[in-house]
Amino acid sequence: MEASVVVPTWNKAAYLELTLASLLHQSFDRSRYEVIVVDDGSNDTTNTILEYFAAQAWNFRAIRQANAGRSAARNAGVRAAKGRITIFIDDDCLCDHHLVAAHVACHAGVSNKAVMGLCSSMITHIPLNREQYRQGLKEMAGHDHPVPEHPSVLQAIENALAALPDAFNLISIEDISQQPEKVRALSIPNSNPNDYYAFEHIATVSQSCPWNWFITRNASVDTDTLLRVGLFDEDFQGWGGEDIELGYRLCRAGVQFDATLDAVIYHQAHPRSMKAARLEWVYNYVKFCKKYEQPEVYLMWQLFEQMISPHEYEQIIIQLRAGCLSEAEIDAIKKRYDEYIAESMQTDLETV
Repeated sequence: MEASVVVPTWNKAAYLELTLASLLHQSFDRSRYEVIVVDDGSNDTTNTILEYFAAQAWNFRAIRQANAGRSAARNAGVRAAKGRITIFIDDDCLCDHHLVAAHVACHAGVSNKAVMGLCSSMITHIPLNREQYRQGLKEMAGHDHPVPEHPSVLQAIENALAALPDAFNLISIEDISQQPEKVRALSIPNSNPNDYYAFEHIATVSQSCPWNWFITRNASVDTDTLLRVGLFDEDFQGWGGEDIELGYRLCRAGVQFDATLDAVIYHQAHPRSMKAARLEWVYNYVKFCKKYEQPEVYLMWQLFEQMISPHEYEQIIIQLRAGCLSEAEIDAIKKRYDEYIAESMQTDLETV
């Protein structure tokens, strides 16, 4: 088996359906890769989706577990993997037709390697907010007379809302297999110059801190290396940081990093609380920093907040490793980190 694609999931059935459809219709020979979905305690219609794809003619397995977080879910998938390489994809990421082939090609003839692919985006579903519709219809109907005085009108509104779908779908699983040009036409290409700069330098082995781009919505590592270096840290809970921390360990263990623009996923935009996600990321980042207590880790937030460019970050790390930074300059990096965390904790807790 060339590759195992590991997909952790939790309560994203509609998005997972398209993700799995895109993995089913890859250009790579189906007999040479497997897909492992780890259901981390979903209580939506995920099981129906998994049963449908389990009935298709391909190497597919579903692992079900009590909710333990994305790190534990990915780890369960890696332990079950039979592939020479493990490809990590998130449950809300629609995969380009050549994604598996591109990852396998990057690992050909080598071991001890990690590969990152590109992330673009796509709107596949438009969720309907029934309460918003309800209030809008009441305001419209009650412009001249109060709606509560007309039970038949209220009932008609409720009947109309009940008949609406949960979302309007822009892409179907049939589109993925029969109209790939439609999928590409609706994709939103990645326009972040920092990603392209980093990918170019990682691919030419001139980026000394590639772990910052080890994002496991689209990344692969040879499976033996993962098991040797260690899997995802399950102390990381919520969103963000657990993949970069693993990337950091892989880099410190001497793993070769590569990046390819040929392996592309399209993140399916979906409603979520960005403030809550950011707070989860901050908590995980603090765990990351306490685990290693290294200036290069304390400096990462400035890169993520785009206060410094990838090139500027790289130059600081080069100076640090060459012993060209004074103790005062190193202390200043830690001090700015402490101030950032204190401010972030206060601001995010007040606004969540």
